[in-house]
Amino acid sequence: MNILVTGGAGFIGNKLITKLLSIGHNVTCLDKNKPEADVLFIQFDISKSTLVDLDIGDIDVIYHLAAQSGGYYSLIDPVGDCEWNCLGTLNVIRLAKKLKVKNFIYTSSMAVYGDMENAKETSPTFPISFYGASKLAGENYCRLLPVHSKIPFTIFRLFATYGSGQDLSNKRQGILSIYLDQALNRDVISITGRKNRIRELVHVNDVVNALIMPLKTPGMRNETYNVSFKEILTPELIINVLSERLNKKLKINELDGYLGDQTLITSDISKLKATGWSPRFGLKEGLEEFINNIDEEISCSHSGSSGISKSEE
Repeated sequence: MNILVTGGAGFIGNKLITKLLSIGHNVTCLDKNKPEADVLFIQFDISKSTLVDLDIGDIDVIYHLAAQSGGYYSLIDPVGDCEWNCLGTLNVIRLAKKLKVKNFIYTSSMAVYGDMENAKETSPTFPISFYGASKLAGENYCRLLPVHSKIPFTIFRLFATYGSGQDLSNKRQGILSIYLDQALNRDVISITGRKNRIRELVHVNDVVNALIMPLKTPGMRNETYNVSFKEILTPELIINVLSERLNKKLKINELDGYLGDQTLITSDISKLKATGWSPRFGLKEGLEEFINNIDEEISCSHSGSSGISKSEE
């Protein structure tokens, strides 16, 4: 199939493109930044209405991942958040209608629930952040596709996603990557909010395996799914696991939280598991994959640096 991935240069997007290529699909990436994979690349800002005028060629499926993807940044710049997540999604949907795609797959967020225990796809949605509100608006635009153009959609509500390839330099997004970056460089981990806040995480490889499911499972059309690993965690528990894995005593420094930050969010993933999907990475397994890949990157970097030095000599 010919597949367009918006946001393909991002953390999840890069992983998704690599997976799609490995199973034989033709992939085009649409993003403001260049992806890692060697694919056809269209550089464009989805918030621009002229997106619909692009000549992209024949596309069978659109994966819409491009977004402003953090609750904190939506608080700082709610207008930019709305432009990317609301207007941007509307523009991508207009493009989908023009291309007459066979399926539209959208990555939403646990943020649409607000604070909730055992959230189901049928649970009421009460977002408490601009980000949650804008992602929910994107969902509602998706739900108009089969009504207005007979294009089916699949929505995935991702819980906090982590794994190799995540940007450790981003100090405001990715609870585990933020803690891991600090743990690798110091003994005190600063956290926003209380150490007993309740979260669930999901590894990026499990997310990608969920995202490709609609390509082979027609029954997933016009449906919404939670994507998580059913493991209740707190910042304190995550940091304890980090401490054990790194063999390093870590202390916690609690900082003030910010408006819209969820304090309790857990999931029900039975609907997605009924399709045949099953997550493989709990916290310890996922952390091991993350750290091992960081070690490999550091090793390759040192090896490359050594080679350049010898060549110059």
